[in-house]
Amino acid sequence: MGQLEDDKLHGKGKMEFGSGAKYIGDWVNGAMTGEGIYIFPNGTLDELSDQSRGRWDENKAHGIGRMDFINGDRYTGDWVYGARTGEGILSFANGNMEFGSGAEYTGDWVDGAMTGEGIYIFPNGNRYERRYSQLRYGCVLNYIGFNKFRGDEIRE
Repeated sequence: MGQLEDDKLHGKGKMEFGSGAKYIGDWVNGAMTGEGIYIFPNGTLDELSDQSRGRWDENKAHGIGRMDFINGDRYTGDWVYGARTGEGILSFANGNMEFGSGAEYTGDWVDGAMTGEGIYIFPNGNRYERRYSQLRYGCVLNYIGFNKFRGDEIRE
């Protein structure tokens, strides 16, 4: 439901896809473009899962936006045509990715991977500052309480 121009969605509208996904927002020439919310399906047509809010360009998240995952994790930051690229914050709600419950990552992203300067902050206050190159870590600055440790760590 929404506006049509030349038999294509154009303007404000809502689309419910056969997969159960939904998009509510702006359309240009039949493509999700502008401000909008996209809700992904979670196995059935009735249950909804991950949700992404922000700007869209040609059916892909583009610009500053937020993605809320069904497990409580959240990414807020830059997107370039569907990939986390630029600055962003990834907050972990339940300890995924081998980190403690409530851990938070703030740093740079390239094509959806943590790349560049980044900081993990754990619920107990410990901070880990690293330079990331996709899945490899470079220089490490660890803050545990008021103590600061510096070292080099490379992990494939």
